[in-house]
Amino acid sequence: MLARDSHKLQVLFALLALTFALTLASPLQAQSFQTVPALAFTKAFAGAEPLPQVLTIAYTDQTAVRFSTSATTNSGGSWLSVSPAGGGCCFTPLAVQAIVTAGNLAAGTYTGQVVITNFSNGAITMTIPVTLTVAASGATFFDDMAGKLSFSMKTSVAASS
Repeated sequence: MLARDSHKLQVLFALLALTFALTLASPLQAQSFQTVPALAFTKAFAGAEPLPQVLTIAYTDQTAVRFSTSATTNSGGSWLSVSPAGGGCCFTPLAVQAIVTAGNLAAGTYTGQVVITNFSNGAITMTIPVTLTVAASGATFFDDMAGKLSFSMKTSVAASS
């Protein structure tokens, strides 16, 4: 009688082991922000500021999550900001603007970042790199931002009659 029941026990044990193995093999999905591409701004020296760029901040599992926004720069002073800004200011999904106010920064390339942080779990963050290129005042360039075209030209030519 024991030999016949041992097959039942082996099958039951095998099913329990398989269930246990499957449970261990399926961890919870990691929660994070949906990836946002790097941003690039271009402006002429002493020219008009570039238009703000919009970042859509969302969570991978589409839940509403409270988050904080901040903007920092690595060089050139405080030329980068975000709106809205602050700690726990917002809930996903939300459009956040990255804004450049470069003033009279010298011609060159500057870098910064926008950081999005989960308000209730500060370990969950997303950093979006930002590059600002300030072109020399005499340079002609086309701004490669979607939806915007900028021109730059010298204005020191005397008018003729």
